[in-house]
Amino acid sequence: MWGAWGWGMALARTTFAVARQILKEYRIPVVDEDVGGNRGRKVYFDTKTFQVEVRLVGARHKDYRGRKIRVLIVDDSQLVRKILRNDLESSPEFEVCGEAADAFEARDLILELDPDVISLDIIMPGLDGLDFLEKLMQYRPKPVVIVSTIAKAGSPIALRAKKLGAVGVIDKEDMDLYMDVPQANRNYLAAIKAAAMSIVGVNRRD
Repeated sequence: MWGAWGWGMALARTTFAVARQILKEYRIPVVDEDVGGNRGRKVYFDTKTFQVEVRLVGARHKDYRGRKIRVLIVDDSQLVRKILRNDLESSPEFEVCGEAADAFEARDLILELDPDVISLDIIMPGLDGLDFLEKLMQYRPKPVVIVSTIAKAGSPIALRAKKLGAVGVIDKEDMDLYMDVPQANRNYLAAIKAAAMSIVGVNRRD
């Protein structure tokens, strides 16, 4: 016999299925989902940056008053790390607490430095960013923004990154890293800030 919890879960699954079917009928693609669990959600949409943030009802966010948001940059390119560091340090809101050239170095720095946000590349030697992201979310969840040339908007890789737990996904080519485009820099900083204010560890489902 079903208890209240069982009936609630069954109703939720039915609601998800109906919503997906309606979107499918109207040919509206689903690019990401955040469903399930035992807490409600609020969705915030920034009309200036087009960033979307999902907050769990009752969840507490970190309080950054009086200090900067500490970011760990993980990218195998020294030049890219330097550019991202310059972008972050151009704002008084952020501090780069460390840099890593691969996932193994990043693991050690996460344990040592406990950053607020991780800026993570995908193509790296030894262990790629997505495999690292999966392990990170399993053992030590942290807000992560993927920054990669192969994470095109709406691509299977970008969708997988979101599904694994990335708060944001940015295509390096959109950033015009080597051209010093102010708007692209602002989009990156907005994504890092949104990640810092997010609650990680929420299960995502197909």
